[in-house]
Amino acid sequence: MKVLFHVVSDSALKNAVFVRCCIFDSGPWLLTRQILHTEGAQGLFRGLMPTFAREMPGYFVFFGGYEVSRMLLTPVGKTKDEIGT
Repeated sequence: MKVLFHVVSDSALKNAVFVRCCIFDSGPWLLTRQILHTEGAQGLFRGLMPTFAREMPGYFVFFGGYEVSRMLLTPVGKTKDEIGT
């Protein structure tokens, strides 16, 4: 939905006629209503799996690196939860 809203708003700036035929006039609420009307609730989740496929590897590396750093920086005799206290 975010991408569709950006496409409509970007196109609206270039082509005033496009605004008349699209849902941009009343913003995100009307866009949401139009998606629900044409595609149902499933339309709100279109693109969710590609987004997960794009984001999950980065999250894995970030949080994995965070946990490894916590483990390596933990002083002998302390737990990871005691770091910084």
